[in-house]
Amino acid sequence: MRSLLLVAHGSRREASNEEVKRLAGRLAERVGSCFGHVGCAFLEIGEPSVDNGIEAAVRAGAAEIVVLPYFLSAGRHVAEDIPAEVERKRCKHPGVRIRIAPYLGQADDLLRILLDLSDQCAPDGPVSGRGSRLQPETGATSMQLQTEARAIESFREHPRVLRLECGVQHYEWGDPDVIPAILGQPNPSKRPFAELWAGAHADLPSRAIVDGVRVPLDRLMRGAAREIMGPVLASRFHGELPFLLKILAAAKPLSIQAHPSRSQALLGFERENLEGVPLDAAVRNYRDPNHKPELLVALSEFHALSGFRPLEEIERTLASTAELAPLPCNGLRDAEALAALYQHIMRLDQHAVNALLGPLIERLERE
Repeated sequence: MRSLLLVAHGSRREASNEEVKRLAGRLAERVGSCFGHVGCAFLEIGEPSVDNGIEAAVRAGAAEIVVLPYFLSAGRHVAEDIPAEVERKRCKHPGVRIRIAPYLGQADDLLRILLDLSDQCAPDGPVSGRGSRLQPETGATSMQLQTEARAIESFREHPRVLRLECGVQHYEWGDPDVIPAILGQPNPSKRPFAELWAGAHADLPSRAIVDGVRVPLDRLMRGAAREIMGPVLASRFHGELPFLLKILAAAKPLSIQAHPSRSQALLGFERENLEGVPLDAAVRNYRDPNHKPELLVALSEFHALSGFRPLEEIERTLASTAELAPLPCNGLRDAEALAALYQHIMRLDQHAVNALLGPLIERLERE
């Protein structure tokens, strides 16, 4: 069972603490199958404390606890106090997965909420000045959200097969023809179409057509996971679609990828949350707490390199290639030596890479 724990600061004014408790109650009414238990806790003054809140979730049978900081900025409480409390509980309950969600101030919808509140005091209409509570680029309007909510409720009452409109990632290495042909979509500008995504990933969710309404699949999953996956799988995967289907069409070599383990992903995600790195920042490494196991099916001829060759073969190749002599390879005795060599190569600046590989490429082209 999964538990959600809303953590606020706590106030000497009891009415303020009661507000938080009522909010936790409203959350419990809305989370559906995603969380079997919802509670709240306070860092200071109010009760229950974070310690007691986590213990209550454990007693309720939680196998996973999501701690949600009800804070607007990454101050000391978010960056230090909450992680310290959570780490103590992880040590006490090693069999329970306890993770920290992004704090409230990182929510994508926060700007919409602020504009909605300011609209209530604007005598001349919405502050956006365009008949809508949001500028188009900031996300869904309140009316859109209400329309989607009605569509989700309709689907819950009458589950059925839905048509999906899937998004495309236009990475530079993409092929301009394959995916447009699959979609029946002309591409006269030869824009690269690298990946077709079918799933509920927050970066590019598919849109389900429900009663003529285009509902982002991640939003539909949050509201109707049991109807989509059934109660067993909805509980097992905490109301989240556990996979993302991609169709890749590469016209150029892809970059090297290194996927973390589940524990590395969880720790890295929490660390960057606490550092206040936005989820969409270019320097962000962990955009979610999940590892990335992949199952590949080649639809046409495709060449992929995975892992490393045997140490002896790598050593022979380096010894027989004069242009690679500058690399620090003094006997690849074990995996640790290979890791050191690989780290050295990957940390070279572009000038050094060009100086190393340029002569090798020229020779191979001549041959």
